[in-house]
Amino acid sequence: LAVVALLLLGAAVVLAVRGPLGRFATLLLAVTWALLLWTPPWSLAYTALSAPAIALVFGCAVAELPAVSRRWHPAANLVVGGILVVYATVSLPGLPSGSHFPSKRLEQVFHKAPGCVTTDDPIVLIETGALQRNFALHCPVVVDLSGYSWDLQPSAGRHLSRQRNGQWQSLALDHLGSGDVSVVIRFRKLAGLSDETTTVISSWPLLAEISGLAVRHPHPRTTSPFR
Repeated sequence: LAVVALLLLGAAVVLAVRGPLGRFATLLLAVTWALLLWTPPWSLAYTALSAPAIALVFGCAVAELPAVSRRWHPAANLVVGGILVVYATVSLPGLPSGSHFPSKRLEQVFHKAPGCVTTDDPIVLIETGALQRNFALHCPVVVDLSGYSWDLQPSAGRHLSRQRNGQWQSLALDHLGSGDVSVVIRFRKLAGLSDETTTVISSWPLLAEISGLAVRHPHPRTTSPFR
């Protein structure tokens, strides 16, 4: 699949550079790839830096196809189309399709409980409208809670897993416990929170359980909230 993807990308670049926007997209792709190769990223997720450029390259290539394909033998069009169909058939079934997010039901629970809403995934705040509420109440907003595990010292310097990283566990618990309403989304199933942290969160009073998501009221903490 990787070889086929590179061949398709190479063909897309050849087609895209026929137009000014395609040449710009190709230049942008080269710059982002050079940056990724020159500065190795911490996470595989950072490779998405080149995704907009790749999308532009393929879009420009598709726009050039009608003019080019008229000069091809009909069999060439069938070969190209067949390759695309086979690649999609092999690769697409392995892609996650996502799941329904109960934003309306969560929003109703948040509306009944005043105060700051804390979570380990900011999408919850965005989808329910709680982000604007947090801004209005001057609540601390942590955009990427998991990302702090890469930067905290000295734990990050020893490359500890999040579950063994005491600094990150303390930060996560302080942040989740600093509000009046808290819900764990990302680390509900993914590894990250230690057993001790999970036990503390589970001890908080349950306000509602929606589609397997536990909305809790954190106990008052003696530590100051993370800001």
